[in-house]
Amino acid sequence: MRLSTGQIIYMKILLTILLYITLFSCSRDTNNNLTNQIVQSAAGSVQYKLNGTLVVIDHVDLVRGQYTLFYKQLIPGSALTETRYMLNAQSWADNILVFSIVTDSLNLVNYHIDSTSYVSSYYRHPFGLKYNGQHAAIIFSGDFFDLYITGYQNSRISGTFTAKLTAYSNTFRQPGSTIITEGIIYNVQVIY
Repeated sequence: MRLSTGQIIYMKILLTILLYITLFSCSRDTNNNLTNQIVQSAAGSVQYKLNGTLVVIDHVDLVRGQYTLFYKQLIPGSALTETRYMLNAQSWADNILVFSIVTDSLNLVNYHIDSTSYVSSYYRHPFGLKYNGQHAAIIFSGDFFDLYITGYQNSRISGTFTAKLTAYSNTFRQPGSTIITEGIIYNVQVIY
């Protein structure tokens, strides 16, 4: 008995639906612990709570506008070249997290950045955030970003972070009004 083309297509669709149902039902996690909720994708992910709201950015594709990337940047100075490592985590145009740390090499240590960390006029704000149209950065005294690198191998980096930032727009600034807690960087690729 030969199946018609329509029957073959119908069978393929049915098998695909069954596969998706199986995958999604097996991947449900009822544990509310933030560390266990992280999508541990081989491509990398960043997640954090922004004033209590969970934000997750998984690396999908640069072209599609959803990515996580850690990269080395050399900035020529008047006397010396400054080495920075920058994280850019972006989910479309309205959810962006960017920060940089000035260091010659990444180490498994705590990095603390505050409003006095950068005196260079080239790069005034070492941390920037845009979420649902709202911007925040390290601007005023009391604003900070703490990063602890927990793993760095095979050009992949993992760590945890917290921050207290100033929300701003063209007309107002609210010092210390943006709080980031439970931040996790997982397996994000480092480009040299």
